[in-house]
Amino acid sequence: MDIETVIKFLVSSQPHWVVVILFFSAIVEYIFPPFPGDTVTLAGAILIGSYGYNFFIVFFAVTAGSFLGSMLDFYIGNVLKNKKETWLLKFKRSNNIHDKINSSLKMFEKWGIFAILLNRFMPGIRAFIFIAAGMSNIKVTWVSLSSLISITVWNTLIIFAGIILSKNFYLLVKIIKNFHLFIWTIIIILIFYLLLRYFLKKYKKVK
Repeated sequence: MDIETVIKFLVSSQPHWVVVILFFSAIVEYIFPPFPGDTVTLAGAILIGSYGYNFFIVFFAVTAGSFLGSMLDFYIGNVLKNKKETWLLKFKRSNNIHDKINSSLKMFEKWGIFAILLNRFMPGIRAFIFIAAGMSNIKVTWVSLSSLISITVWNTLIIFAGIILSKNFYLLVKIIKNFHLFIWTIIIILIFYLLLRYFLKKYKKVK
């Protein structure tokens, strides 16, 4: 989604509809990760810097939307955890990996709060972090507090950056894209490392 198109659309809309769009786009970003919610948030920041929109209204809209979206993901995780007959439980039984999934969830219970604190800086996988949190035994109080901290820090940074660079928003979009690319590179390297470690252990057992 091109940011210039988003800005033109928002500028042509009534102010109250702009707030609604920002709010719901922030929710949708957590439910459907490919949705470019950061682009809409950036557009909101540019509206503040170039079109005189109120900082607090824009900030509240995107922060409240992101928080609600994250907690909806957490609720989905809870449903998957508590429902007696789900595709996940069938998968666990039919593939005999019940213990492995449970051990992964226990590990998430130990370290998951750090992932939640960093979730807003992790494009593409943040939804799955909250679903995993919902499936584990992490208390909702800790999840909601960590989520709110992460969202507040990220939105503050991105909105202030948008205000400062509102006249050169393409530079800001490029910075955000490069940041996303950097994070994805780290994630891919980490996944590759874990897979390599797993197969090496399996190979040693076979020998």
